[in-house]
Amino acid sequence: MDDPLVHARIGLVGSGEFTPAMEDIDREILSSLPRDPHVVILPTAAAGEDPHDWATRGVEHFQRLGARASGLMVLNWAHADDPEFAAALESADLCYISGGKPARLLSALEGSALFRSMLILRRNGGWIVGSSAGAMVLGDWTLVHAPGSGHGTPTMWTIGLGILQGMAVVPHYDLWEEADGLAEEIESSCTVFGIAEDTAVLLDEGHGRVLGATRSCIRAAAVTRWIDPGGRFELAL
Repeated sequence: MDDPLVHARIGLVGSGEFTPAMEDIDREILSSLPRDPHVVILPTAAAGEDPHDWATRGVEHFQRLGARASGLMVLNWAHADDPEFAAALESADLCYISGGKPARLLSALEGSALFRSMLILRRNGGWIVGSSAGAMVLGDWTLVHAPGSGHGTPTMWTIGLGILQGMAVVPHYDLWEEADGLAEEIESSCTVFGIAEDTAVLLDEGHGRVLGATRSCIRAAAVTRWIDPGGRFELAL
C-alpha cells in the first residue's frame, strides 16, 4: 500500500476506556509520545448520552497518568467542521474517541475539518485510539444500528472512515452474542479484529499487539486466529 501510516499508531479498544483496566495500556501509548503529551478526548459518539461526563472521565484518567488532557465537545458535523476545533485536535499528540453510537460519530466526522486534522495528527507522529464505537468507525467498514433497533448491538455494516484500511472491528467480542456472526458477514471483504472487553489491539510499525484482559481474534477469509494478551502479530502491508 502507498500510505506508510496505513497500519501505524492506531489503538482499538473493545471497551473499558478511562477505567483502571486501561491504565497500563494507556501508559504504554503515552510512553511512545514526546514528553508532556497532550491528549484530546472526543466524546462525539455519546452526543445524546451525556458527552460531558465522558469527556470529564477521559480528562481525569489521562491527567492521573501524567498527560495534559482536554475534552473537545464535538457533538455534530457543524462542530467537527469548525476551524477552531480542528486546530485544537491537529496540535495534540493523542486523539481518543470514546464509545457510544457509531452512526452518530460517523455522520459527525465524515468529510469534516476535524477528520482531516485527525489524519494530520497521526502523520505528525500522534496516535488515534478508539473504544467500542470509536474503534468501529475507523475501519473500511463499520457496524451501525439498524433503523428502529434501539440501544442494543449494532448489526448493520456500512462504510466507515477508512483510516484502518482493509479492516473492520467488532468490539465487545466476548460479550456480544452476535459477534461471531457479524464478523463472518464481512470477513470475505476485509480483515476483522474481534476485540474483547477491557482489551486493546495496538497497531504500529507493521505489526499489532493484543494487550489487556483476555484474548482477541483476527478473522479473514474464513480463518480465525486467536491471540492472547501480550501476543504480537504481523500485518500484511
